[in-house]
Amino acid sequence: MWTLALWIACKTEPEVAPGPDLVTPPAAGTAIAGTIVDEASLFGGVAAEGRVGDVLIANAVARFVVQGVREGSYYIPEGGGVIDADVQRPAGAPGRDVVDEWMPILGVGRVVEPSLVEIVADGLDGGPAVVRVYGEEVALGLVEGALEAPGFVPAVGVDVVTTYTLAPDVPLLKVETTVTAQRDTVVAIGDVMLPAPEGGWIFTEGRGFDGGVDSRVDVLAVLGQQGDIAVALLPASTTPLETGPAATLAAITPLIGGYAPAATLTAGQTATHARFYGVASSLSAITDAALTAQATPSQTVEGQVTAPDGPVAGAWVHVAVDGTPWSMARTDAEGRFTALAPADGAVTVRALGEASGLSVDLATGSGRTGPYAAAAANAATRATYTGADLAALPEGRGLASLQAPLSLGVPATLTVEAGDGLPFTFWVRCADAPEDRVWVPGHVGGRSATGFARDGAVTLQVTAPPEGVACDWVAHRGMRFEAQSGTTTLLAGQASTLQVALPAAYAHPGWLLGDPHSHAAPSGDADIPMEDRLITEAAAGVQLHFGTDHDHVVDYTPLLAPLGLAEVLGTVVADEVSPPLRGHFNLWPLLSDPAAPDGGAWLWWIDIPTSTEGMIDTLRARHGDLPILQSNHPTDKGVASAAGWEPGVVDDPSRFTTRMEATEVINSGTVGDYLDFFLDLTSRGSRVAPVGVSDAHGWLDGHVGLSSTFFHVDLDAPGALLPETLAATTRAGEVIASRGVFLDLSPNPGFTLQPGASVTVTAKSPSWIRVDRLRLLRDGTEVASVDGTSATFVLQTEADAVFHIVAEGDAPMAPVDDRTPWAITGSYWVDADGGGYTSPRTPLPTSR
Repeated sequence: MWTLALWIACKTEPEVAPGPDLVTPPAAGTAIAGTIVDEASLFGGVAAEGRVGDVLIANAVARFVVQGVREGSYYIPEGGGVIDADVQRPAGAPGRDVVDEWMPILGVGRVVEPSLVEIVADGLDGGPAVVRVYGEEVALGLVEGALEAPGFVPAVGVDVVTTYTLAPDVPLLKVETTVTAQRDTVVAIGDVMLPAPEGGWIFTEGRGFDGGVDSRVDVLAVLGQQGDIAVALLPASTTPLETGPAATLAAITPLIGGYAPAATLTAGQTATHARFYGVASSLSAITDAALTAQATPSQTVEGQVTAPDGPVAGAWVHVAVDGTPWSMARTDAEGRFTALAPADGAVTVRALGEASGLSVDLATGSGRTGPYAAAAANAATRATYTGADLAALPEGRGLASLQAPLSLGVPATLTVEAGDGLPFTFWVRCADAPEDRVWVPGHVGGRSATGFARDGAVTLQVTAPPEGVACDWVAHRGMRFEAQSGTTTLLAGQASTLQVALPAAYAHPGWLLGDPHSHAAPSGDADIPMEDRLITEAAAGVQLHFGTDHDHVVDYTPLLAPLGLAEVLGTVVADEVSPPLRGHFNLWPLLSDPAAPDGGAWLWWIDIPTSTEGMIDTLRARHGDLPILQSNHPTDKGVASAAGWEPGVVDDPSRFTTRMEATEVINSGTVGDYLDFFLDLTSRGSRVAPVGVSDAHGWLDGHVGLSSTFFHVDLDAPGALLPETLAATTRAGEVIASRGVFLDLSPNPGFTLQPGASVTVTAKSPSWIRVDRLRLLRDGTEVASVDGTSATFVLQTEADAVFHIVAEGDAPMAPVDDRTPWAITGSYWVDADGGGYTSPRTPLPTSR
C-alpha cells in the first residue's frame, strides 16, 4: 500500500495539448475551433450572448459561437445551435451579431436537446475546423408553452447528430444534420433562425424586403441595418429549401426557416440534410461562396455606383434575376462592386442609397450593445457612441431608377439645433414617391427622415431633387414642452441648419413622467436597440423609462451615462411576463441577474402555469412583494379578454385575478375598453392604479411621450428615485394616466376622504394641446362636468364610493399627434360611514 501511495504522490499530470488561440483572429488559410475560456474571444452586437464554456469556430473572415450544453437567454434555450455570428473585425470595432438563435429543427415543433458538444477538429493541423453536437429531440417549448399544452407536439422518434464544418477563408459554415429513426417515422430536417429585428432586416430571394417568402427558395437572409453584416441560410446543393413548416412558427415570432423535403424512414434508417449558414459584410459575398460551393453555373455582374458628387461608397446594390431580388452587393470605397448570379437567368442591378431615414444622435456607424453580450464587448461598443465615424449605409440618395440603375442622388443635409442642449424629436416629410418595399427596407413612419437628438442637435440626410422640394417638419419634446413646426425647402447637395426653441410649458414639481411599458432589443418582437429606446424616450420628454421587455429582466442603467442622458432620464428594471392565454403582465421594479438566463425572468413556456393566481404566486415567490404587478392592454390579449370579462362578469375565474396593482387605461394612445375595465375594478374595491403607456416596439409607434404616466414621487431628479418610492407611490394611487395633459391636484389622488371633501384641479398642457372640459366620475359614472381647464369638485356620496377626475379635449394634438388629449387621476376613496372604505359591489371572481 505504501508503494502505491508513493507512486500516486509522485505521479505527474499528463501534458494536455494547448487549444487554439481564440482571441487572435485566425490567419488566412486557417480555421480554428475551441472551447471559449476567455471573454476576449467573444464579440458584441444587439443579439450577442456567447459565454465562457461555449464553442468558437472561426476563420480569417467569419466567426460563429455554438452554444454549449447550457440554458440560453432567448425563447429557445436549448444549446448546440449557433447563437452569435459576425465577420472578423479590427481590434476595438464593435461586433454586429444579429442572431438570437439559429439551430436545427425537425418539422414544426421539435428541436434538439444536446448531450455533448464535441470539438472534432480544432484546425491546428491546417484543415477545416469541425464541431459536432449529439442530442435528442425535444418539443419546442415556446409552442407548447404558448398553448399551455404539454405533449402537444408529438415526438418524431429520432436521434440527432449535427456537424458544423468551417473551411479556411470562406464565409460559409457547413451544417449537416443526421437523424437516425428509432421507429418508422416521417421527418423534415430544417433550420430556424430567430433574428434580431432591432439589428437587421429580413431579405428573401424573390421577395426582397417585403416580408414575404416563396415556398421554395435559395436565399433566406438578414441584412444588418448598419450595412456591414449579412447572415443567410442557403442550401448546400442545387435543391432549394422549403419554407412551409416555418410559416406556422412565424405566426408566433418573427423568424426565417428552411427545410429539406420530408424523409420517410424505417427503424434504424438515417437521413442527412446539409446546408450553409453564411456570414459576411455583404450578402453577395455569401451567395457568391454558395454558388461556388454548390458548383452552380454562374455569371458575373459588376459595376460602379456614382452620383453627381462622385462614386458612392457603402451603397447596397440589388442583384436581381429575372426581375426579382436575388442578392445584394455593397460598394467599396470607389463605388465598385462585383457579384455572382445563377447563369440561367437574366441579371439586372439597381443601387440603393437609402434605408430607414433614421438619424440617432450617435457617431455614424456606432455599435449597439446586447443585453447578454460579454461585458468587455459591450464596453467596446459604448466607446463608439462618440468616437470616430465608422462605415454605415448611405441615406438620402434614393433608389436608382430602372433607366439609370447605378446612378444615385446627392442628399440634402439638414442639421437641427436646440440652443438648450436637451434631447428632442424631429421629423421631416417631403413630397416623396411611395416606397417599393421589395427594394427599400422602408422609412420609419413613412417620413422622409426622422431624427432623435440626445444633446440638442441632430443631422439628417434627406432625399431631395436638385431643384428642391418643400418639406413639412415638426420638432417636439412631448407633452411637457412647446413644439414647433414649419416648412423648409431642401435641395440636393445643400446643407442647411434649422434652429428650434422648445421651452418647458409648465412646472410639475414632485411629479415625474414615466412610460411603464416599452420595448427594445431584449424583446423578440421589438425593432429598436436599447440605446435608441433610451434616446427616443428622452427625446419625447419621458423622465422614467421602464424596460418591460417580453420575458427578460434587463438593466438599461449602464447605458445612461455613456449616452449623456443620466441627468434627464432614469430607468426602471422590469419584465413583461407574456403567456398568451393569460394576458401580459408587467412586473416592476426588479433586479436583473446578469448570470441567469433571461436576466432572471420566469420562463412560463417551460414552467407552464395552470392558473393565473398560481402564476402570480410563482412571480411573488421569485421576485418578492416589492414589484408592482401591472395588467397590460387588459381587454386586448390581456387578463380581461383571457378570462372573458365583461362589467361585473368573469367567464373563466381560473384565468383571472384581481391582484394586479396597476392596469393600463391608455395603451399606445388608445383608451376604449381599458377604461371600462379599470372602472369596474375600482368600483368593486380593487386598489389598482391607472397607467398610461406607449407599449412602443419601434422608433415612432406607441405615441412615446404622449401616452404616459405621471408619478408623484416628491422629487424632480429621475436618477435619485428609489425603487421603494416608485412602488409605494403606485400602490397608493398617486398617479395620473395621461395622453397629453398634466393635472395639478389638491389633494392628490390615492387617499381616503370624507363625504363632502373637495378636490381642486387645473389641467396644464403646452399651447398645441387644448383641454376643453373636466369631468368627475363616481363609481365609473359621470356626476359633474365643467368646461375649461380648472374646477373644484365636491365628492358627494351617501355610500362608500370611488371618484376619478377626467380631462378631455376635442381637438387633435397637432402638429405632433392626431389623437385628442385625455387624462385620468388615480382613485379618491370616500368613506361615507367612517368605518373604512368598503365597496357595496361584489368583487369579481377568481380561482384563488
